[in-house]
Amino acid sequence: MKRLVVSIIALLAFGLSFAQTNLDLAEQAIENGEYTLAAYYASEHLEANPKDASAYAMRSLAYAYQEEYVSAFADADKAIKFWNKKCEYDLPTLYCLRGLIHEQVLEYDKALADYAMAIKKDKKNPKGYSTRGRFYYKQSRYALAAEDYKKAHELVPENTEYTLEWARNLWLLDRNAEAAVILDELILYHPRLAEAKRIRALIYREAEDYQPFIDMYAEYMALERDKEDSFVRTAPKAFGYMIKTVSSYIKNADDDDARFFWLGVRTRVYLYMEQYTEALTDANAMQAIISDSVQNPYILLLKTDCYEGMYDFAQAVRCYNALIEMYPNNDYTYYYYNHRGRCYMDLGEYEKAEADYTKVIENDMDYAVTAYASRAYLKEIQKNYDGALEDYNKALMIDEDYAYVWMSRGRLYLKFKQDTIQATRDLNKVLELEGEDVTSTRVYALLYLGRTEEALALYDRIMADEPSAGNYYDLACIYSLLNRKEEAIRALTTAIEKGYKNFHHMEVDSDLDNIREMPEYIELMAKYRKVKMQGLFNKLPGSSQE
Repeated sequence: MKRLVVSIIALLAFGLSFAQTNLDLAEQAIENGEYTLAAYYASEHLEANPKDASAYAMRSLAYAYQEEYVSAFADADKAIKFWNKKCEYDLPTLYCLRGLIHEQVLEYDKALADYAMAIKKDKKNPKGYSTRGRFYYKQSRYALAAEDYKKAHELVPENTEYTLEWARNLWLLDRNAEAAVILDELILYHPRLAEAKRIRALIYREAEDYQPFIDMYAEYMALERDKEDSFVRTAPKAFGYMIKTVSSYIKNADDDDARFFWLGVRTRVYLYMEQYTEALTDANAMQAIISDSVQNPYILLLKTDCYEGMYDFAQAVRCYNALIEMYPNNDYTYYYYNHRGRCYMDLGEYEKAEADYTKVIENDMDYAVTAYASRAYLKEIQKNYDGALEDYNKALMIDEDYAYVWMSRGRLYLKFKQDTIQATRDLNKVLELEGEDVTSTRVYALLYLGRTEEALALYDRIMADEPSAGNYYDLACIYSLLNRKEEAIRALTTAIEKGYKNFHHMEVDSDLDNIREMPEYIELMAKYRKVKMQGLFNKLPGSSQE
């Protein structure tokens, strides 16, 4: 709603100088967001000038912003009725004003009729075309939007907004070649037009032309310092070039703010590539910029990802503690509790984990479903199967489309409740929800249903795309469930060699029960315990590593 009213304000193009004092005051009040006062001053002016179209237009805007739509329409009608060449606004602008108010009350046919009338009244005025183009864009009618913005551009070729929106809608229509030509010229003459660079970069990425994408998107971020996700998610496609590019921005940064931003981008790229040591080094460099004594929530969040990726759950807990202390009651507080609970669970501190999950459930419905699912698994590994089943049920009451919970409950019915009928129903529900998605949740559902070959073929696709330590661990679990013990040991060994270190989870994960008595598994655990004890020894005061 507010965005639409901003469009109305832009349409009326304030900043004009009126001779009438009350209109000056009304204009100033609108610019300050004092809409009641603006309506008052406009009314005062209309007492002496009852046919002033400019005053009616201004008061219509003030009423619209206060959602007094009957009065807003009445004034818009009068502005159109009394319009003459002395009015500070042209007639197409007044029709567009009324059209925008119709949009606010969802009267889209009437809005379109007003935009059409604005165009009819003056076909050489770009406002009708651009306003209708914006409407079509919002309605995802991109072909019509592109046509209108093209006409607006042809009328005022120097208006970069019309040109950019024309290109944007062509891009949304997958007419990338046409959009690229327009954007290349626009960027040539307006090199600081950030949004043009962002869209052009995305066209490069869609063409799998990754180096130009990285160059152009980096230029966009240098201007806006925003929307890093699209950049970071491209990391696997051109990781080396991306790191080289971002590193050059870090090296050439003009000030600490710029260096801090680019270090954050590189940290996220490293995290996406699971290079946690490098990511933590960059996060520490960011901390050094703002002083070691100042805690920054962005850095703390980056560090939690680093520590969790390195399986250093104790350090991750310290970061979440700091975040909770900084923000004891904001929109993300229970996100922190939720993740701290997971860290406590991986540390084997079950009471603390359950307390965190319970706190989330009692305070934040947005995170309650994942907290119920996590608390259910916590109860499951403590062999409290009835309690786990109760929490899975509550999670599904909140979100009946949560495939992971259906899979988890199906596994519980199958492995611990011996209820194959209910297990089959739950696992088939997973397949219904997942469709053709390539996910480990779907793999496990197929596996528990006995559709072994399908499960293995699907997991081969996951491994081909991302042969990570975590995925090798899941492969070990799959082979163990199939009682293919030697293959399970090989996969588990590879997972550990690749950096998997969540040994507490490994020790309690029932999926590995079939291989626990194997000498190779016992040897792996013995090596882990030896390394762990050596690490603890090195942290003692007076040790050679201190």
